[in-house]
Amino acid sequence: MDYLITGGAGFIGSHLADLLIGRGDSVTIVDNLSTGSIRNVAHLRQQPGFRYYIDDAANRGLMGELVDEADANFHLAAAVGVELIVKDPVHTIQTNIRCTEVVLELAPGAAWAIEEYPVVSVRPGRQGWRKVTLRVAGKPWLERLLLRLGPDARVVKGDPGTAPDAASRILARYDG
Repeated sequence: MDYLITGGAGFIGSHLADLLIGRGDSVTIVDNLSTGSIRNVAHLRQQPGFRYYIDDAANRGLMGELVDEADANFHLAAAVGVELIVKDPVHTIQTNIRCTEVVLELAPGAAWAIEEYPVVSVRPGRQGWRKVTLRVAGKPWLERLLLRLGPDARVVKGDPGTAPDAASRILARYDG
């Protein structure tokens, strides 16, 4: 199969590219290297079936061609990182929305893989907020979830060794 990975030089994208190339699939990545690194995929450059473009996923012309060529698309491109988000939240949001909008418009019939979190319960809270109880599989998973939820997230109950340590370490980044 032919795969397109936006954000392919990032941590997750590069590991996905590794896996797919290792299976014998063809992989094209697009990454502007704003948070990814060409070093993450340098070992793949000589592999048959691997192509890369140092460009932005918001480049409609390039993305139109690549989406048409691919059998499946993984949209992982995003402006990420607590420091970047805190430093320039408007730019970060606009970048993430613009790239996602382009990819969705160019592949309207595509099936998309999304992140799903195992929800145990959802209850109404004060001031229109909702209390969502999630089952967390481990410390790295919890840390990633807390980064996505932002500084208002609070771990109310959890494994004594995992939850408080992860929560305090991740949430402390917002206090900086």
